[in-house]
Amino acid sequence: IDALVEQTRALREYQETPSLQEELKKIPMLSREDIGREPEEIIWEEKEVEGVKVIHHEMFTSGIGYLKLLFDTSRVPEEDLCYDGLLKSVLGFVDTEHYTYGDLTSEIHLNSGGLDFYVSSWEDLNEKGAFKGAFTAGIKVLYEKVGFAFDIIKEILTASILYDKRSVDNI
Repeated sequence: IDALVEQTRALREYQETPSLQEELKKIPMLSREDIGREPEEIIWEEKEVEGVKVIHHEMFTSGIGYLKLLFDTSRVPEEDLCYDGLLKSVLGFVDTEHYTYGDLTSEIHLNSGGLDFYVSSWEDLNEKGAFKGAFTAGIKVLYEKVGFAFDIIKEILTASILYDKRSVDNI
């Protein structure tokens, strides 16, 4: 314990002592010329998998897959769009046909880094003053758990028991 206390004291002293000018000059500095004027190009691939349009972006993620499933809300009547927000608040917090709420929560936490539903919108760049919207399911999983990700999202979207008043009262 004494050694740890002494190491902590020495570290604090080192951190609180200002660096000498000659030490600061050794730190490499970037200039504007070192930084390109063009942003790094984002390379993505658009493809169709089993009749569904997929946009895939290859990048290093330490073995974690970040999936986002977007559902176009353009066919939802404007007066009903408010229910998208209500739906995203309920999904995942009620029983499904195959899981109780508690079991569903456990499965999600044991097999993923989290599952979220959200509603988003953005300006349509092709039509001034117009917007596009999506209902989105987002999940983070290890690559070997991608099958689980799709299965659990499908379970929640297609098998949630929304008519059980007891479940809804618990939200």
